[in-house]
Amino acid sequence: QDTTPPSFVRPNDTIVYRLADCSVDTATATLGVPAVSIDNCTTGLTPSYRDEDITPADACPGNTTIRRIWHLEDACGNVAISDSVQTITILDTVAPTLTLTIDSMMLDCNSPFLTTYHNQISAPANATATDACSAVTITIDTIVVPGACKYTYTEKYVFRATDECGNYVEDSAFLYVIDTIAPTFDVVPAPQVFECNSNADEGLNAWLDQLVFSDLCLEHDSIVSDTLKIWTDGTCGNTGEWKVIWTLSDGCNTATDSSTFTVVDHTAPQLLNVPDRHKYVECDGFGNQREFKDWLNSIQAVDECGNTTIDIYYHTDLNTYEVIDTVHADADGHYAGWMDTSATHNGCEGYYDILWIARDECGNEERAEERFVIQDLTGPYFEEPTDTTIACEFAVPTPREA
Repeated sequence: QDTTPPSFVRPNDTIVYRLADCSVDTATATLGVPAVSIDNCTTGLTPSYRDEDITPADACPGNTTIRRIWHLEDACGNVAISDSVQTITILDTVAPTLTLTIDSMMLDCNSPFLTTYHNQISAPANATATDACSAVTITIDTIVVPGACKYTYTEKYVFRATDECGNYVEDSAFLYVIDTIAPTFDVVPAPQVFECNSNADEGLNAWLDQLVFSDLCLEHDSIVSDTLKIWTDGTCGNTGEWKVIWTLSDGCNTATDSSTFTVVDHTAPQLLNVPDRHKYVECDGFGNQREFKDWLNSIQAVDECGNTTIDIYYHTDLNTYEVIDTVHADADGHYAGWMDTSATHNGCEGYYDILWIARDECGNEERAEERFVIQDLTGPYFEEPTDTTIACEFAVPTPREA
């Protein structure tokens, strides 16, 4: 009798992958048959098999696990007791097919279509996806890549189609936002001529404040504004010219403009302490030199745009003016320009007609004219002699009738 079971060596466990159409080849020609079948009595035995689906309940639709159970029996009914289970794992590793229906776009940062396109490009409806094995989910991830300036950037929209087995494919659409337009000078201060005075700095600042600028994309406070002031001295005093160059930048583009602020001096100096009437002094007999000099020098001059000089002149009898010389005097103590009005020309009465001219460095001048009068209102005086008795040396004659 034959009571000895046959034996065989089963095919190895294997993993097979689904094709793009979700099909899979599990034929024995592909996955193998038992390599050796041995029986002590019967030859030419052929194993048979049956498949059992042992896929876990939580497996995705494209993944399957099959237990292939091999069976070998000889002619006497003896069944092989060898390891007879071959595990076949079928996996879905094929990603879905993804098609985008929107193109990438480049727009300027001030484009009226920017918001519209932003909303359109990020809509899931712009992508379609299919998978032969399972349903597909489309997600969109937005990545913003900053550019060289605030409103130059790239929005990358990553569309991902994922099947139920986790296989995915990605494609991207791009929104390129560019800034090619420089800031704009809306108001540039016009060239201005400003009279030189103590308010020149305030005038310059007020003039600078007239500048108005904007940018089509960037907020006003984000625009970088640089002011370059170049001073050139004028020909006199504190006059000159500011050349002002403005530069605006939005980070990607720049714009420049310029203007001038010219400081001129057309204003005469101001004379201070100018007498409003003739100066009368009592004759001191020596030309009243000290009083005259003090009177001449009592007038001062100020100017808001530089230095000032005062020249003092006297009026000549030729109806001209000469610079007065207060160093050299005549015998009576008078200087050139003295007009003697005394009856005896004794130098005690007369006057000077004086002209003060204050000039600044730009040639502007202010004049004042006045008279210095020396008068003699004090009469002569003498000391009265004391009474005295004189003895007569001769007899006093007797008066006689005429």
